Amino acid sequence: MPTELKSSWRRVLGRLSAAMPSGRAEEVGSVSPELLGGRYRILNEIGSGGMGTVYRALDRSTGRVLTLKSIRTGRATNRKGRSLSEVRLDLAHEFSLLASLRHPNIISVLDYGFDEHGMPFFTMDLEENALNIIEAGRHHPMSVQIDLIVQMLRALAYLHRHGILHRDLKPDNVVVVDGQVKVLDFGLSTYLEALEPPGTSWVGTFPYMAPEMLRGEQITIATDLYALGMVAYELLIGEYPFDLHDRVRLEAHIRETVLPCAGDELDDRLRPVLARLLAKNPGNRYASADETVYALAAALGQALTVETVATRESFLQAAPFVGRREEIARLMDAVRDAAQASGSAWLIAGESGVGKSRLLDEIRTRALVQGVTVLRGQARAEGGAPYHAWREVVTHAALRVRLSDEDVAVLRGIVPDIEQLLARDATQAPALSAEAAQTRLLLVVEELFRAQSGTVLVILEDLQWAGSESLRLLEWLARVAPTLGLVLLGSCRDDEAPNLEREVSGLSLLRLGRLSAAEIEALSAAMIGGHVLRPEVLALLTRETEGIPFLLVEVVRALAENRGGLEGIGGGPLPKRVLSGGMQRMVRRRLSRVPPGAVPALRTAAVCGRVIDPVVLQAIHPEVDLSMWTAQCAAAAVLDVHDRSWWFSHDKLREQIIRDLPAETLRTLHHRIAETMESPVSGRSDAVMALAYHWREAGNTEREGEYAVRAGMLALDSGACREAVEHLTRALDLLQPESPPRRGPRRWGPRLALNPSARVDPDAPSFRCGVVEGALTDAYFRLGDLRQAREHGQRALRLFGCPSPQGSTIVAIVREIGLRAAQLLVTPRSSDPARARRTIGPVARVLMRLIDTYFYSIEGAPLAWSILRMMNESEPGGPSPELARAYSLGSLLAGMASAKRLGEAAYRRAVEIAEAHGSDADRAWVLARVAVFRLSFAEWDPAAAAAARACALSQEVGDLRSFEENKQLSALLEIFRGEYDAALAHSRVALETTLRSGDLQVRADAHLVMSHVLVRMGRFAEAVPRCREALARFESIDQLSARSEHAITLAIYAAASLRTGDSSAALESVLRAATLVRATAPVAYWMSIAITQTLEVLFAFLEDDRSQAQRRRLVEEIQGVLRAARRYARMFPIGRPGALLASGSLAWHLGRRRAAMMRWRRAAAAATRLQMPYELGSAHAEIGRHLAPGRPERRQHLTDAAGVFGRIGCTWELARVRALQEDASTVIWRESSVA
Repeated sequence: MPTELKSSWRRVLGRLSAAMPSGRAEEVGSVSPELLGGRYRILNEIGSGGMGTVYRALDRSTGRVLTLKSIRTGRATNRKGRSLSEVRLDLAHEFSLLASLRHPNIISVLDYGFDEHGMPFFTMDLEENALNIIEAGRHHPMSVQIDLIVQMLRALAYLHRHGILHRDLKPDNVVVVDGQVKVLDFGLSTYLEALEPPGTSWVGTFPYMAPEMLRGEQITIATDLYALGMVAYELLIGEYPFDLHDRVRLEAHIRETVLPCAGDELDDRLRPVLARLLAKNPGNRYASADETVYALAAALGQALTVETVATRESFLQAAPFVGRREEIARLMDAVRDAAQASGSAWLIAGESGVGKSRLLDEIRTRALVQGVTVLRGQARAEGGAPYHAWREVVTHAALRVRLSDEDVAVLRGIVPDIEQLLARDATQAPALSAEAAQTRLLLVVEELFRAQSGTVLVILEDLQWAGSESLRLLEWLARVAPTLGLVLLGSCRDDEAPNLEREVSGLSLLRLGRLSAAEIEALSAAMIGGHVLRPEVLALLTRETEGIPFLLVEVVRALAENRGGLEGIGGGPLPKRVLSGGMQRMVRRRLSRVPPGAVPALRTAAVCGRVIDPVVLQAIHPEVDLSMWTAQCAAAAVLDVHDRSWWFSHDKLREQIIRDLPAETLRTLHHRIAETMESPVSGRSDAVMALAYHWREAGNTEREGEYAVRAGMLALDSGACREAVEHLTRALDLLQPESPPRRGPRRWGPRLALNPSARVDPDAPSFRCGVVEGALTDAYFRLGDLRQAREHGQRALRLFGCPSPQGSTIVAIVREIGLRAAQLLVTPRSSDPARARRTIGPVARVLMRLIDTYFYSIEGAPLAWSILRMMNESEPGGPSPELARAYSLGSLLAGMASAKRLGEAAYRRAVEIAEAHGSDADRAWVLARVAVFRLSFAEWDPAAAAAARACALSQEVGDLRSFEENKQLSALLEIFRGEYDAALAHSRVALETTLRSGDLQVRADAHLVMSHVLVRMGRFAEAVPRCREALARFESIDQLSARSEHAITLAIYAAASLRTGDSSAALESVLRAATLVRATAPVAYWMSIAITQTLEVLFAFLEDDRSQAQRRRLVEEIQGVLRAARRYARMFPIGRPGALLASGSLAWHLGRRRAAMMRWRRAAAAATRLQMPYELGSAHAEIGRHLAPGRPERRQHLTDAAGVFGRIGCTWELARVRALQEDASTVIWRESSVA
C-alpha cells in the first residue's frame, strides 16, 4: 500500500495530459482489512452456527453498534457438507427474503456487502441487550409468557401469509428486546412454492424438528407450528423435555413421546393448545398461526388478536412487490451492464404515490444480493445543506477506499464531518475560487467512484427537491458513468419537476405509470389475503384508487379500520365510496390515529423537516419520551425507519400537518425551531439554509436577512448558483441599502487622495449590500447571464463608492490613467492594511467579473476603465493576489495600446507579486495572461513556457476550468506557429475534460479550435460537424457572451463548407462572420482567426465567375473586414502578416499589381520575422502564382511555399501549389477582377 496517495485531480489531469485511456483510477488505496465493506468494524463475536457467524459491529458512518452476520473466511464447507458457493447463495437468499419483509416481530435487515475475501455479510438492526425468548420469559408471570408466544404467532402468521416457511424456529432464533419479540435467522427459510420434494433433506435444528420431517414427509405450515409449540413448551415449562445428549433416543422421543407430559407443571387451560401444536400428525395441528391465537384466546378467556395496528401495517406497507416487470428488467440489465464497466444513469419519474420508492427498494435488494454496492441518498424539500442529497452516498463511498489527505479536505464540501468519520486529520486543499473549487470537488467525487471495487448502484430519491449543485454532480457522474461500473438511479415527482430529464443531461427516462388491473389484484391479495378479496372488493379498490399504490394502501387501511381488521373487509356490504373526501381526507384519517399526547411533537417534527431531528425535537419537547413517541407514530403508520433514522412515511402526511396548523402556531413553531438550531445544543453547524427558511417562515426579517446572506454565500461557494440568486435577492430586499453609500471619516493628505477606498467604510450597511450585489454578479456570471451580471456589478460599484462611468468613458479612462501615474510616482499605502483588505477584496472581485463580461463582449473602453480601476483600487493595499491579477491585466491593456515595454514591466510586477503573495491558482492565472501578452507579440517560446507552467499549476491545484483554458491557450499558440498536431492534441485534452465538467462554453471553444486546425490540415469534412456543434452553442446565447467565438466559428464553417462543396452555406456564414468582425473591437488576440478565415473565403468567392454587382458587393465586404484587420494588426503584431496578405490580394483585384506584390513581400518578411509559417507559405504562394509564367522567381516562390505547407501539414494548400508547379502557365486569379 502506498504511504501517500496523489490527490484525485492530479491523477485525472495527469492522465488526460498524457492521453491515458479513461477507465478505473490507476492508483487506488485500499481500506484496512479489519473493516467490512469499508464501513463496519468487528467488535466481537456473538455466536456461530452452520450457516455463518454473528458479530457485534460498529457502523463507522453512524457511530452505532449493530449486528452483523457473515461467513467466516476459510470455512470451505459447513457441517452438512455444503460448498462455500452454496453457503454464499444461502446468505444472499436470506438477506433477499428478509429485505422483502417488514413486521414488528421480525428482524429488520439494513445492508448487504462483501468483505475483502469476497465473503458476503449483512447487517441487522438488533439491540445489544437482546435475550433469547427462554431467557427473556424466565421468572416472569404466565401473562408475559403468553404475550411473547402470541408475538411469535403473529410473526408466523405474517410469514405464512406471504408463503414463507421459517424452518428453523428455536429459542436462539427468537429474541426479545424491551418486551418485543424479534424472529431472526432466516437462513433456512423458503417459499412454499420452492420446497424440495419430500425426503430430500432435513433442515433446521434437530431438537425442534417436527416428526414428519424425520419421517421424510412433506414440510408444511404445520412444521413451523410444531417448532413454535416446542419453543412455547420450553418457555412455559422452563426446560426442554428430552435428553439432548443421545441422538437416537432424542429422535425416538420426537417421533413418539406425547407432549405435554402428565407431570408437567402447566396451566390446565394451556394443555390442549400445546398438545395440538405438538401433535405427531401434522393434520392434527392447527391449520394456521391465526387459528392458534384464537385457540389461546378462547382457552384463557382473553382478547388476544392476530392483527394489531402494527401488524396490520406490516401487511399494508411491506406487501410483496408486484408488477413492474419491464421496468425491473431494464434496470437490472443496466446493473449487469455496469459490471462490464458500461454504466448508465436513469431518472424514474412518476406522480406522487405511484410507487417509485418501492421500485427502488426492490432494485436495491436485487442488486445487493448480486454483490453490487448500493449507496442511497435523498433530497429534502427545504433547508437542506449544499449537496445534502449526496451526503450519505459520499460518506459510505469514502469509507470504502483509502483517500489522500487533499481528497479528504475537498470532500468536506459534501461531508463536513468526514475527518471525524475517517478518524484522521487532513490538510487544507489548495485555495481556489468558488467556481474552480466546485469543479475540483466534482472531479474528486468522480475519482472516488472510480476507486470503488465492483459495481456501484447509487439511488437518489426526490430529485425534484435537489439543489442545482446536487444536480450538477449527478450530471457530471452521468457523463462518466458509461466508462465506469456505476449505475445512477434518481427519482422525481414529474408533476413538480416536469423538465428535470432535460435539465440534467445524460439521464435515460423511465416513467412509471399506474398499476394495471392484474397488478391491483395481486397487490390487494397480498395485503388482505386472496380469500378475502371478493370480486366486489376488488372492483371497489380499482375504482377508488385508479391504480395508484399509495391510494390502494390507504383505501385498504380505511376499510380495515371500519371492519375491525383486514379479515373483516370481505364480510358484509361495502361502502359505495371510500375516498369521498379525496386524498386529503385519507391522509387526515391516518394522522388521526396518532395519540393526542404525541401530536404536539409530531407537529414540531413536521415543521422541522421530513427527517426527524431527535436533538431539536427533544430540546423543544423535553417531556417527550422519544422511543415511545416514535413507536406511537410508527404504529399509526406516520413515521418509518430508513437506515436507522426516523422519517415521515410519506411527505403528504407532513404536508397535511403543516397545512392544518393555524398561521400563528406555524410561525411560533418555526421561531422555536430556529432558536433551537442556533443554540449549541443542536450541534448543527450546517443549518444555515434551514435557519434562513425557518426565520423567514417565523416572520423575523432581521434574523432572516442575516441567514439569507450566509445561505446565499454558502450556496455560491458550493456551486448552487440558482439557489444563491434566490437567497441573495431576498437578502437585498431585507437589507435595504443606504443611498448614497456612507463614507468613513473625512481625512486629508496627498497620499489619501491617491487611495480610492480610503474613505469607504466596510462596516456600512451600504458596503454590505455591495458585497451581496457582488455575490449576485458572480452568481449570474456563472449562470451565463452576462447582462444581469453586469447590472449587479455596476450596482455593487455604486454601493462601494466607485461607480462605473456614466458619461464619457474616455474621460473616465484619462482620469484613471492620471491616478495610475500618480500612484506609480508616490506609491501610496493604506495606514490600516486589515481594513484596506476588507475593502479592496470585494471591490476587486466585482471589477474582475465586469472585466470578464467586457472581454467576452469585446467592449474596449469599459474594459480599459475596469482594468485601470482595479489597479488603482488594489495598489494602496500593498502586494496581494488582487494586485497581481490587476497588473497582469494591465500588461494586456498596455499590449493592446502597443506599449510593449510598459506591458512587460506590468507582467513582471504581476509575476513578482504572485510568486511572493499568491497561491498556485493565482500564479497560474497570472502566467496565463503573461502567455497571452507574449503570444500577441509572437514571442513563441516564452509564451509556451508560461502557458505550460500555468497548465501544470492548474493541474496541481485541481482548477479544471483553468486547466481547460490553458490547454486551449496552448493550442492557439501552436496554431500560430504552425504546429498543428500539437494544437490538435491540446484541444483534444480540453475537449475531454469538458465531457466531465459539462462546460459548454469551453467545449464549444475546443470544437472551434479543432475545426480551425482541421481546415488548415485539409480535413474539411471532419471540421464541418464540429463547427455545427460550436455554432449551436454560440447562437443560443446573447452576443455579450461570445461575439468573438461566434465570428470565428462562422468563418471556419464557411471555409469548411466551401471546400466540401456547400457554397450556399459558405456564403451565408462568411457574410455573417464579416458583419461580426467589422463590429468587433480588436481586444481578443484570437480574433486573428476570424479575420483571416473570413478574408480567405471572401477572396475565394471573388475568384469565381460572378456578375459585376456581386463582385462589387464582395469587394465592399472585403474592404470592411480589411479595415478590421488593420485595426487588429496595429494592436497585435501577429495580425500584421495576415493584414498585409489580404491588402495585397485586394490591390491585385483592383488592378494595382505593383502595390500587391510589395504588400505580399512585406507579408513574407513579417511572417519570417514573427516565425508564422502558414502566413509565410501563403505569401510565397501569392507572389509565385501572380508572377508571369516562366520567371525563375515564380518557381522559387512556389517551391518555398510547397516546402512550408508540406512541413506544417497543410495538404489542401500544398496540393494547390503543386498544381501550379506542374502547370507553369496556370495563373489562378485574373489580373483584375473588378473594373
